[in-house]
Amino acid sequence: MTGAEDLTIGVPVTARLGARSRNAPGMLSNTLPLRLTVRPAESRTALVRQVARRLGELLTHQRYPYDELRRDLRLLGSGEQLYGALVNIMPAGSETAFTGPEAKLTTLSGGPVTDLNITCHPHPDGSGARVSFEANPDRYSPAELESHRERFTAFLARFLAAPADLPPARTEVLTTAERATVLAAGEGAGGVPPRTFPELFEEQVRRDPRALAVLSPAGSLDYTGLNARANRLARTLVARGAGPEGLVAVAVPRGADALTAVVAVLKSGAAYLPVDLGYPRARLTAMLDDTRPLLVLTTREADDPTLAPAAPRLYVDDGAAVTGPADPDPAAADLTDADRRAPLTPGHPAYVIYTSGSTGRPKGVVVTHTGLAALVRHQRELLRLRPGARVLQFASPSFDASVWELTTALLTGAAAVVAPDERLVPGPPLAGLVAELGVTCLLLAPSVLAALPADALPGGTDLVVGAEACSPELVARWSPGRHMVNAYGPTESTVIATQTGRLSGRTVPPMGRPVPGTRVRLLDAALRPVPPGVPGEVYLSGDGLARGYLARPGTTAERFVADPFGPPGTRMYRTGDLARWAADGGLVHLGRADSQVKVRGFRIEPGEVEGVLTGAPGVGGAVVVARETGAG
Repeated sequence: MTGAEDLTIGVPVTARLGARSRNAPGMLSNTLPLRLTVRPAESRTALVRQVARRLGELLTHQRYPYDELRRDLRLLGSGEQLYGALVNIMPAGSETAFTGPEAKLTTLSGGPVTDLNITCHPHPDGSGARVSFEANPDRYSPAELESHRERFTAFLARFLAAPADLPPARTEVLTTAERATVLAAGEGAGGVPPRTFPELFEEQVRRDPRALAVLSPAGSLDYTGLNARANRLARTLVARGAGPEGLVAVAVPRGADALTAVVAVLKSGAAYLPVDLGYPRARLTAMLDDTRPLLVLTTREADDPTLAPAAPRLYVDDGAAVTGPADPDPAAADLTDADRRAPLTPGHPAYVIYTSGSTGRPKGVVVTHTGLAALVRHQRELLRLRPGARVLQFASPSFDASVWELTTALLTGAAAVVAPDERLVPGPPLAGLVAELGVTCLLLAPSVLAALPADALPGGTDLVVGAEACSPELVARWSPGRHMVNAYGPTESTVIATQTGRLSGRTVPPMGRPVPGTRVRLLDAALRPVPPGVPGEVYLSGDGLARGYLARPGTTAERFVADPFGPPGTRMYRTGDLARWAADGGLVHLGRADSQVKVRGFRIEPGEVEGVLTGAPGVGGAVVVARETGAG
């Protein structure tokens, strides 16, 4: 179309809701007469030319009309219904003209509206054009259709008021009220002052020094005994150079000694690197070569001198069954900042967990003490942790779920239940351990939960599922009689970022709501909040946010970006997960924005696997894809 410089549509703004649709009787319809004036700039003319050219190229490949595809899916019995918003622009008389190439405008849909149609068509009296909104009543309520109308007209008003060279994608879509709503929904509760792990642990020791702290098939250890052992080891660590901003590798087999070692490292002020001795040797070598720890805490039996050979060793005792009065040795007293090499603050690193690397190299996530207090308070309140609770230490120590297990036990006054690897095999061995040691609280990946016998978890158990998607069948099977919740959180946050309330019945578990101290944003590609129901990428900020990736400033800058919604200087983490806001203000997970996958709860980047394959002799290139089997 050529001719006039201006595009004029319609009459003063009014709205009509509830009219019958022309396409389908009973269809919700919201018709909006609207008067707008657009003065195209050269950039808009160029845009029209580009769109027309690309559409012409793409339409040559169109061989499967939308209505035929929808019909064939129904014939195949797939149960799938295709939905998609359609924007139809129909000729509106001689006044409708763009400066640029001629274009033919046609209706995109001739059948019933399956989702949402926005149509611009001539006004009956010839005064301009009318914008109509038609929606499938099975998917939209009148209130939702009205919100679409408000959002669309607000977008048009902002776009027309913007400079002529501003790209449409830079124009805000949300109404003012919607923006306030979604930002408020992403705010976790506050009011939890950050504190260090030693402060929180020693508070539990003072509260109930004789309470059971560690329980294993080999024996038990109370809070006084665990604290004394950890203090003595911490003083030795300080004397060997450990302190704030330092890193100590903990390569101790599962048991009370492993927990003692972790607590001791944290009391010294250093951060700990958990080393799962069952991991592939190449990964262990990569982790230790990358971190170059000050010390390696291990046992004489488990030590492998070829791993981090330059790092000094410190062997811990293997006497796990310790009970009785506090040790009078002054070395068993709690450390203060005067005893450490430097004062310990919540902003210092607490642990480093390695995740799969998209570039082929694993990367270490440095997490501080800052988010621990908020995490512990939330778990105590949500899971109703009480005196005598027993928390299973099931996860691999090199998986960040182990941090949840440790803190949920020792920072709430509960007991940490530990056992050797052979007792933690999903199925009858794990079920037998739960019964033998009276486990009352545990975090499991859904794939592990699916392998347990039906009677493995007694009634009243606090059950947290996370790390991967949980099916409705598992919720229906395990939620009756138990306090079952779903949790979500990447390693780059302090274990858990969002969590649901109690689950019940056959339902797809949502992501839940932000935990205290955490902020969640669902943003589009331009870092703008998306409307309710619209997919967006999950960004996290707040107290639980990690410091970044160890010795990887470029990768850190790429994933930890400035937070435009927080105070100056704050950051947010781009998770790569997609989600939407549900009607109740909760979050619903929609998958990934990249190729990352989860296998039994572990995060795997295909790029890392490709890096290993291309390093093999005779392999010039490799592509890795995930294939889900029938068993999941």
